[in-house]
Amino acid sequence: MSHIYQVTPDHPLCGTWVAKVTEDGSDYKRAEYTISVVEGQFRVTALDCSDAEEFVIYDIGYDGEWLRFVSHMPSTNRTGRNWMRVVDMDKIEFRFTFTETEFWIRKPASFKVLPPPNA
Repeated sequence: MSHIYQVTPDHPLCGTWVAKVTEDGSDYKRAEYTISVVEGQFRVTALDCSDAEEFVIYDIGYDGEWLRFVSHMPSTNRTGRNWMRVVDMDKIEFRFTFTETEFWIRKPASFKVLPPPNA
């Protein structure tokens, strides 16, 4: 039996995350993932930074340490499994089925907590 972890909007995973770019700027910024909380559960959205196409995100789960989800890019029909966990307040570990471990940083932004859709 699996445990359902309730999370709050101030959880350290919440925010918009982008791949860490090197000082010379030669890294390709592939995607950004935005994590929020709706009704005590994580919500994940993502987009391709090169053309702003949105990923389809599904099968979101959280085990108390790792947030996991599946991402699908409609234009390329590519699907991947993703895992994220907090390293510190502005850094997460990101794992993807097609790459080695990467470290991502929080994108600077201001956030506002929205009420649930039916509130």
